[in-house]
Amino acid sequence: YDDGDLEQGHGGGHYAEGHELEAPLFTNKRGCHLGVNIATGSGPLSQTTFFTFTPFFRMDNQTGEDLLVRQRYSRDEDIMALRADMHGQAFQWSDMRATKRVQIKFAGSDEWAWSGGIDIANHTGEFFVPLSKTRDRKATKKRTQDYIVRGEVKNTERGSTDSMRMVVFNKEDEKFPPYLLLNACNESVNVRQVGTNRIVVVQPGIIRPYACEEPFSAHRIEFWVGEPGHAPSLSLRLMGEQAVDVRATQV
Repeated sequence: YDDGDLEQGHGGGHYAEGHELEAPLFTNKRGCHLGVNIATGSGPLSQTTFFTFTPFFRMDNQTGEDLLVRQRYSRDEDIMALRADMHGQAFQWSDMRATKRVQIKFAGSDEWAWSGGIDIANHTGEFFVPLSKTRDRKATKKRTQDYIVRGEVKNTERGSTDSMRMVVFNKEDEKFPPYLLLNACNESVNVRQVGTNRIVVVQPGIIRPYACEEPFSAHRIEFWVGEPGHAPSLSLRLMGEQAVDVRATQV
């Protein structure tokens, strides 16, 4: 980048020896999100302060399958390949002014759809995100099954909220899904995370692993009985035990 084209963003944190902070730099839309490590040398270089510039976000693919990664709604040319054997791959935003959420999908086939948005800019911690076939993302009474990626966004410097971030994608753990939807009713139940578009249809007598489309958004679902296109009857947080009355739109 040419110095005259750069704007200095506001990095978090304060100056401290050995401290890592973020310094987003951008020109027009496309930008470079940098991490800066400031540390004093040792031995003959004890009077020297080192500034190390690295990508603020790095990604680690532990799923065993190749992934594609993009900023949500970005162009095809901005899609990044994250191979199964690739660790610590740098990630940059393709549009610094657009929503900063990441989407992933399996590579190698157009039948896989992009996931919901993962907010790696404002959240850290573990998350689960479902990957599904494009045909399975349409509300259907056919039984569908997602691949639920286990992930984590973590700061590279322990105890710091300003250090560079590693985003890790792990294999599905079929034994311990984040949620299980059990339909003991005689009718299909439609389920959707509030604020998202994808509808999951749970047939009678089915137990279905489930993960929210937007893992760092509120884990609140809305559900209804009847046709998928009808209005939801109720919304509910995915915690605790409650008794609720749900209106049947079609029996």
